[in-house]
Amino acid sequence: MCIYLKGAPETVIARCTTMLDSNEKPTDLDTCLRAKIYEANERFASKGERVLAFARLELNESKLQEYAPFDSKKW
Repeated sequence: MCIYLKGAPETVIARCTTMLDSNEKPTDLDTCLRAKIYEANERFASKGERVLAFARLELNESKLQEYAPFDSKKW
C-alpha cells in the first residue's frame, strides 16, 4: 500500500530523503542533488513552465492499522 503526494517541488522534496535513480533504485537525496533539482525547477519556471513533483511512500499495512484502521480490500 502506498501514499502518493503531488505538489510544488520545494514542498515535496523537503519531505523526501531518497529518490529513484534512472534504474529505479533508491538514491539518497543529499544537499547537492537537492540543489540540482531546485536549479532545474528554476530554469523551467523562468521559461513560464509549471513544475510538479511527485512522491511515493510505501506503507506497512499492519502498522497502518494501528493508527488508521480500515479494510483496504473494501477500499
